[in-house]
Amino acid sequence: MTIHERLQLIQNQQNISQNVFSMRLGISSATFSKMMTNASEPRASLLVAVVQVFGVSPRWLLLGDGDMYETAQNTGAVTVQQHHSGSGNNKLNIADYRKELHQKELEVAGLQAQVALLKELLTNK
Repeated sequence: MTIHERLQLIQNQQNISQNVFSMRLGISSATFSKMMTNASEPRASLLVAVVQVFGVSPRWLLLGDGDMYETAQNTGAVTVQQHHSGSGNNKLNIADYRKELHQKELEVAGLQAQVALLKELLTNK
């Protein structure tokens, strides 16, 4: 399976149109179309975006090795939750924010590791 076929598989599994897929990656649909018809190879920055946006394994994306998706720990999605005190008066709960910040720092570290692996795989290609 080629990298183009793996990108197509991601699009199909996400059940989204080519326009939506390209929009999520921040590229034009024309650029995406050229890439999918093998008229151009995807840039490293686009591959990093695919990994981050869709949560696929960098190794799978580049080489077709391993599972398509890594564990559910990293999907590239970052959410911010509002925390309220038990009294309902919208006071900040600092302990909850610290826990959430720590969790987000772990997610960022995981994404940084994925980016490093992707860069390593690209330089060894």
